[in-house]
Parts: sequence; structure tokens; C-alpha cells
Amino acid sequence: MQGLRGDAGSPARRRGDAGGAPRPGAEEAAAERTRLVAETERLSEDLARALAERAAAAESLADLTARYATLGETSVIVSVAALEAVQAQFDSLADEFARHGDVVALAMSDAGRCSVERLLSDGRPEPVAPPVAVSA
Repeated sequence: MQGLRGDAGSPARRRGDAGGAPRPGAEEAAAERTRLVAETERLSEDLARALAERAAAAESLADLTARYATLGETSVIVSVAALEAVQAQFDSLADEFARHGDVVALAMSDAGRCSVERLLSDGRPEPVAPPVAVSA
């Protein structure tokens, strides 16, 4: 039987190498394997980073949800841009009231502008004082 197979059936011949020399394309395969290992490591790092960011976002959302739940029915959420627009409106009204000599409306506009200014400066509403009874 040995004579039928001849040298073509030897493991070295089947691998395509004579005397243990690398097969054609082996260097390219090793380079591709190295590239794939590096890509896998990079993707694993990206996945770990994304999972950490997701956990941080979930924690932030839970914190905001808890803060929103404590606002109650007497509080509102207003964007800074809206508050800045209200402040500009109070400034404009105060200028008009001053020009026309309406001191009461000017005082009310100044009080509104100051309230909005305080909200913008520290982000917390000022406490509301109970009404004061005035005797006539």
C-alpha cells in the first residue's frame, strides 16, 4: 500500500511545505489573526466604556426622577432660556412704566425682574412669605 500513496501522501507534502517551510499565505493569516485580536480587544474596551456610560446615565436618570418626584404640585420646571426671556420682558416693561411715570407698575416689574434674577443666579426659588394683613 505504501507504494500506491508514494511521497504525495506524506504530511509535509499535504501541508505544502518541504522541510517545515511556512505555507504560502501563512504570514498574511498571522497578520490577519493579530489584527483581529487587536480589534477584539478594542471592541471589548469600547463595550466596557459604553456599559459604564450607560450605568452613569441610568444613575443620573434615577437621581433626576427622584428630584422631580419631590417637587410636588406647587413647583414647576422652567428652562433657563424661558427665565431669561421673562427677565428681558420685565426689563422692557420697567422701562416703559418709568417713561410713563407709573410708579406702582414700575415697582411690580422691578420685583418680578429681581425674582427672576435670583432664580437665574442660584437656581433655587426664594421662600414665599405668608401674606401680611394690612389694616386700613
